[in-house]
Amino acid sequence: MVHIVWLVGILILAWGVTAVLKPGLIKNAVKFFNVGQRFLIAVFIRLLLAIVFLVCAFQTRHPRVILAFGVLFLVAGILLLVLPAQKRRSVLGWWAAKQVWAFQIIGIVVVLIGAVVIWAGRPL
Repeated sequence: MVHIVWLVGILILAWGVTAVLKPGLIKNAVKFFNVGQRFLIAVFIRLLLAIVFLVCAFQTRHPRVILAFGVLFLVAGILLLVLPAQKRRSVLGWWAAKQVWAFQIIGIVVVLIGAVVIWAGRPL
């Protein structure tokens, strides 16, 4: 099960590379999640990642790092869930209106986060 953390790190890194190379795809994803109840998909993904990271953290080389990411995923999922619909749509609309270079900068940060998860999430 601990290999899942490492694989998630690879997926996070790939998401970041996509944001750098094809920022329009990420912008479209933001728009996609801003319609109806689709944000619940993002909530589910964040909560699932939180559970995996929190359960597997102590089987990795750097459990504190993985625990920290698990807590961040948990908080992000809960915030998305409890945020009033109007506020959530406003924030996602704000992101969707950003220029592509903003998504590329965020993509670079996400690549670094993915690399940290890969590094910290290696099995013992």
